Amino acid sequence: MIRAGAHRKLAALVLALMACSHRTEEPMPDPQAVRRIEELLALQPCIGRLNRWHRSYFYPGSRKKSFKGMIMFDLKEAGKYGKVAGTEILSAGGTHELDHRPMLIASGSYDVARDTLTINYCGVNETD
Repeated sequence: MIRAGAHRKLAALVLALMACSHRTEEPMPDPQAVRRIEELLALQPCIGRLNRWHRSYFYPGSRKKSFKGMIMFDLKEAGKYGKVAGTEILSAGGTHELDHRPMLIASGSYDVARDTLTINYCGVNETD
């Protein structure tokens, strides 16, 4: 026979376990794919040394519906406006920050299946 206090604890434990089982992982790019993107980015004359960039990577779409065949990237000049050099892997949807301050930026995408990099923009952020 289970005592009343133990019954409440058991019920709380069951509810907690049920909540964990329904949790879905947020889709985030695989770190190995991000390393490959960074290898390709470092070869681009406009980007060069990665230690001068704050680099964000994410799947396009939303957390509920993302497209995992493509990885988006968004680079901001490190050392400007609090941006620190390094890699940041974000959940799906990520962010293309709307930031009109003058700094170097780069953005684009990586096609996972084709192993190809597309740079949409690389240069000084337009302030207009």
